Parts: sequence; C-alpha cells; structure tokens
Amino acid sequence: MVESREFAKYIVATAQSKGISLNLTQLQKIAYICDGILLACGHNIVNENCRVWEYGPVYPKVYKWYTKAMGKPVSLEDVKPSALAEINSSIAPSVVKDALEKFSGWTSVQLSEWSHLPGSPWDIARTNGGMYSKIDKIDMKNYFTGLGNGLH
Repeated sequence: MVESREFAKYIVATAQSKGISLNLTQLQKIAYICDGILLACGHNIVNENCRVWEYGPVYPKVYKWYTKAMGKPVSLEDVKPSALAEINSSIAPSVVKDALEKFSGWTSVQLSEWSHLPGSPWDIARTNGGMYSKIDKIDMKNYFTGLGNGLH
C-alpha cells in the first residue's frame, strides 16, 4: 500500500505536468475519487481512510503535507520510489489521468457538493459516525462500483 501523501504527490505531479493547478480541496476530492475508483476495481492502494470533514472527504495526512508544501512544485521525483513503483504497477496512472481530465475543471465548491450527495460514503459516515469519523473503504468501493461509467 501507498501512503496517502505519496499518492497525493503523484496526483499533484501528474496534474502539474499537464499544466493543471489543484488547490487543497480539489486535491482531496480527486484523491478520494481515485481511491474510490481503484477500490471499485479491486485495488486498495491508499493506506489511509479519508475522514468526514465539513467540506467533504479529507485525508488528514494529505492535508498536513499540502499545507506545508503549498505552492511548491512537485514532480514524480518527489514521490518515494517504492510508492511510485507500486502506483505504476497498477491501474492508478490511468485512473489519475482520467480523474484529472474529468474533474480538474470543477471548482472546490462543485467537488464538495458532489461528495456530499445523499447516499455517498461521506454522507453515510457523517450520518453514522459524525464529523471527523472514518469513511469506510467498503462503502467507497460499493458507491463507486455503483456509479460505474456514470461517474458525474
């Protein structure tokens, strides 16, 4: 498994290589989408559960990393070699590429609202455990499996 912040570095580096700039909220939601799609495809790559925060799913370790690194360029060389090897040996690169193509143009507000939809893993965790509770990866897998190609 890959540390969530290493996965986030991979997403940011990939985005920057395509001329895409992501703010913290966009990164968090795109990481959540990628994690959910990977889970739906049978790949549990990210080692951290995201949590219920006010504006949607958040990986706390990614939050801490991003707030320290904010504004600094990130390249694939910044991703730990072992994490990069694991990411590249899976379907994650194509999932990240597709998620960036589809969602990088969405605003933070749009992504947060999307993550709050009734029946979403964020909604289930908030209802059952309240703010800051863990979002169950099984709920993510089921939700993203149910969305299939209709991810919107």
